[in-house]
Amino acid sequence: MNYFNLSTNDMNALTELSKENNYENIQIPTLINFSELIDIEYYTKRSIVKFVDADGIVQVMNFDCTLTLSQIFSKNPMYMPAKRKVAYLSKTVFTNAKRKIEESTVWGVENYNVNTPETDSELVLMAIQSLKNLGIKGFKIDLGSVEFIQAMLKDLPKTSTDKIISLIEEKNTFELSSTLNNLGLPEDQKKKICKIPQIFGPFRQSIAKAKEIALNEDALTAISRLEKIYEYVDAEALGEYMMIDMGFTNTYRYYSGIIFKGYVSEHSKIILQGGRYDKLMSNFNSQLSACGFAIDFNNLKEANAYDNYSYQQRKSS
Repeated sequence: MNYFNLSTNDMNALTELSKENNYENIQIPTLINFSELIDIEYYTKRSIVKFVDADGIVQVMNFDCTLTLSQIFSKNPMYMPAKRKVAYLSKTVFTNAKRKIEESTVWGVENYNVNTPETDSELVLMAIQSLKNLGIKGFKIDLGSVEFIQAMLKDLPKTSTDKIISLIEEKNTFELSSTLNNLGLPEDQKKKICKIPQIFGPFRQSIAKAKEIALNEDALTAISRLEKIYEYVDAEALGEYMMIDMGFTNTYRYYSGIIFKGYVSEHSKIILQGGRYDKLMSNFNSQLSACGFAIDFNNLKEANAYDNYSYQQRKSS
């Protein structure tokens, strides 16, 4: 396993940021009862580290803080008032692509039961500010929309949607075009869907291209939400950190609205990711809505983007 210890200075920097935005600090349990995760096998089957305890109960190591908190708050209404904003520092344990067990240190925030562009904007602003507070240089935040992709694909057979989404994520336009040809789509519709993976880069230019290929009002509504978020971020003089990637999706596929990721120039590791996941709670028979993000400090370290000199030094420099 790879281990990482967050410095006290940087923990203080993140705690200060969460308090400024009225997020309460909580602890996340290390173990999850596997029986609670059976209905969402898609999210868990590839990554989990599990074992049987002395009572014969299958336990799972926490591998995804968003999923763990969703389970806790959905099953225990007493923990969830009308609105709640939480922050956490936690370890996640999972198996990587080589079936090796890895441990990662993550810090994140979640905002529950408020579904507005303002809430989404607050999370994106906090994502940018958290990386700035940690002294990360040369980073960008890619913003995308699951709702946009769903709107663009809503008339396609559901049996083909997962494959098409994967091809869009991989930016495999050749195979994407071939797959769409086999569905017998109108030429204009096919061409516009094929352009989705090509729409990424600076926000204003890219969002204009997204409008040009929008197939319906739902797609335009999703674009409008992204524009509102950018306006909020830009009003705080942080628009320079914002990029667009309209073909960006998430590994676990539980995001349902905006989605964003942070990365450092010339490095492939995603150092931060988040988004809106209103539909995730339905897997636990709950109607909660939520938006959040988390920073992966192990990926930060691998990208040579992290140093732990004093946050106070950074504030005064």
